[in-house]
Amino acid sequence: MGIWRWRRKLGGRLIALKLGQLCEALEEYYGLLNERKMGMNMKGRSIEKPEALIKLEMCEKMKLPLVAGGLMDQPHIWLLEVGQVMETRMIFTNIPDPPTGVKM
Repeated sequence: MGIWRWRRKLGGRLIALKLGQLCEALEEYYGLLNERKMGMNMKGRSIEKPEALIKLEMCEKMKLPLVAGGLMDQPHIWLLEVGQVMETRMIFTNIPDPPTGVKM
């Protein structure tokens, strides 16, 4: 019985680590987009969209329901990723644009 508890804890840590890395990647992506929008120098910095964001945007474009079959039919780890992506995207898309003429 003890080994199963250990494996459950390890799996939870790995999921938390993966979601933490996804959050960092999303914040970096949206941060770079905001810097580009404000006209900051972006020499040598490429903006690469995180894979989880690409998957979510594809599902939204194809109008695929994320939970149509109920949560039991959905991969729960992917749903956690989707939640992280949607939350971070909402935060960064609701940041107001700076007034014109403001230099950062």
